[in-house]
Amino acid sequence: MEIAFILGGLFLFCTIGFIAIALFIPELVGIQGRKAQEIEASQRGEAPSDLSPNASHTGKDRSDIVAVKD
Repeated sequence: MEIAFILGGLFLFCTIGFIAIALFIPELVGIQGRKAQEIEASQRGEAPSDLSPNASHTGKDRSDIVAVKD
């Protein structure tokens, strides 16, 4: 039974550590913020204002896609 507590504690420790890293240093865990997207866009030669919430990773506007409601 004590091995379960040890493994549970290790899991909890790793989970809390991951969340802390994700909040304070998101680039380490693959989360890309608005500032990083603006930098990438400027390096590709696009204006940072070209970024929209509907833009795909290719930089094309995806506003033509309409969600179908049932």
